[in-house]
Amino acid sequence: MNSAGRRLRTLMRSQCVQLPGAFNGLVARMLPVNGFVGGYVSGGALSAASGVPDIGLLTLDQFTAKIQEVVTFSGGLPFICDADTGFGSEEMVSKTVREYIAAGAAGLHIEDQEFPKRCGHLEGKTLVSTEEMVGKVQRARAAADAAYNGERDHFIVCAR
Repeated sequence: MNSAGRRLRTLMRSQCVQLPGAFNGLVARMLPVNGFVGGYVSGGALSAASGVPDIGLLTLDQFTAKIQEVVTFSGGLPFICDADTGFGSEEMVSKTVREYIAAGAAGLHIEDQEFPKRCGHLEGKTLVSTEEMVGKVQRARAAADAAYNGERDHFIVCAR
């Protein structure tokens, strides 16, 4: 299976890969035209393009719809996608991973803020405990591995 995550990992093993941001289909369409081999979907950019502050107002469904649009209009390039806090509890992180995979993401990153999160540039952020964050990352990795029958290199999980 030649998943988006596996394609991106292969590229990263041989070169430094630039992943410019794309928040809609038009921007995504410009990536391959300009020689880029992948991209990044920013939660902050999705929020701004939707006219709302980056404080956790967009839903998982809104994120995945936009991820699917970006992947489709890019011609299937691999994208690392912001997953904010995983959209809630450790249990919700598993669903987030499954939904991101279904939308075509190559990987995601989860941040260590309490839900609902605040943009990294805003005051008043509160972090979850180390134990909770480790649990979220473990849940994300387990969900990704399960989606690909235990093979680890199909979906990239990043913590920040």
